[in-house]
Amino acid sequence: LFAGLVAAALVFLLRAAPSTASPALQPVNAATLVEAKVGDPVGWWRVALETAMRPGPGRAPDLTLARSLSGSLTTLAGREALARRVLLEAGHSERRIEADLRALPGWRRRARLNAVLEARLEQSELGAGTPRDLVFAPVDTAHRLSRAQALYGPALDAVDAWFDAPDGRTLALRGVPGLSAAPARAALHGDVRDVLVQSCALAESAGRRIGQCRVVFLPKPGGDALNAALALTVTGTEGRARVGARVLKAAGAAGLLRSEPLIRLILGGEPGGAEDHILAASADLVSSAGERFTRPVYSVDAAREAARAFETAARIDTAARDAVLQDVARVRRASGALAAVRTAHLIESPDDAARLAVVAERHEGALLALEAALGRDLLRLADEPAPTFARGSGVRIDADTVAALVAGGLAMALLLWVLIAGYHRRRGGAPGAFERVDAAVSRLILGRNS
Repeated sequence: LFAGLVAAALVFLLRAAPSTASPALQPVNAATLVEAKVGDPVGWWRVALETAMRPGPGRAPDLTLARSLSGSLTTLAGREALARRVLLEAGHSERRIEADLRALPGWRRRARLNAVLEARLEQSELGAGTPRDLVFAPVDTAHRLSRAQALYGPALDAVDAWFDAPDGRTLALRGVPGLSAAPARAALHGDVRDVLVQSCALAESAGRRIGQCRVVFLPKPGGDALNAALALTVTGTEGRARVGARVLKAAGAAGLLRSEPLIRLILGGEPGGAEDHILAASADLVSSAGERFTRPVYSVDAAREAARAFETAARIDTAARDAVLQDVARVRRASGALAAVRTAHLIESPDDAARLAVVAERHEGALLALEAALGRDLLRLADEPAPTFARGSGVRIDADTVAALVAGGLAMALLLWVLIAGYHRRRGGAPGAFERVDAAVSRLILGRNS
């Protein structure tokens, strides 16, 4: 047991040792990627935050992006780089900083840099609830962000909540920050009405004239097979998959879904025939679309039957599709619905959806900021090393180091226990627990009575 614990400690110590691989083989890191992409992360962050908060003619500030940027500077620039920047601003020369840090062991260096950064962040006079990273922004930024939160925050929070429970409300996409490129009549109802509207629009674009689809109060967007299929998908799924389907439905209605593999996953194995499958599955619904639109609650079962009929006719791989929807729901839960909608264009395969979910959960709240800085390279952050355990002193200890310390400590404790037990036995003490167990096993196996 002692030898096994010592061997385990050595293995974990070797794994925890700093890598000597070439820079090209080093694990990917958010701050490194951002610096390579934008040059000066702090300068880029200030400009991006200012741009997001600046309103335009007929356009409100992009508060969704501003919220993400305001608390993500330490992710974008890295804590060590920010700490070095604080030291430089305090009047230390870069050469002096480098000499002082090189003289320290790795853990002491990390602890000192972390203490410098924390001291700078704690000096902020920002109000409670304001992201501490704003201490690196112009002095009026926090006040402007607070004003924007008061003016536009409640509306954005209501939009975010809509994806979990629409409750009969209609969501107009054109007025949502980041989705201003959506068609003027793009709107989501979140229930059976979406199926009726999209199926009627698809029938109209196919040249089929259905009287119930031409009533005045029924919205008449342009016909699109993907939006109609996503409307059926929302109706035919449950739980988290339904939330993910609503997110993709919003992204599709805003024109953000362009990936052929993802579109095939939604439309089925024969995208060219998806339109006919949708119209056939929803024929009963659209035949009384006007009546059903005014009383959608009575058409839920019929819409679910239409969704199942479409899945069967189009040969939808429901397992693969629902896996993507579950991953999209993970993104929504970690970063918010609007961030999930605005980053849906990055999904070109089921693997992309899983990677996006990993990044969203690992960098909670910073997804939109990272997407603004990195674009599609954002997905590379799924290969980032697992998070480390942070201590209050600023020392960061990874999992392998913790395992090595635990295994080594157990080995030393075992050795100490054996020495103490042996000394106690030689002084005439009673047999220890291990000795009694060994004697009992010997009697059972060898038949000895001593």
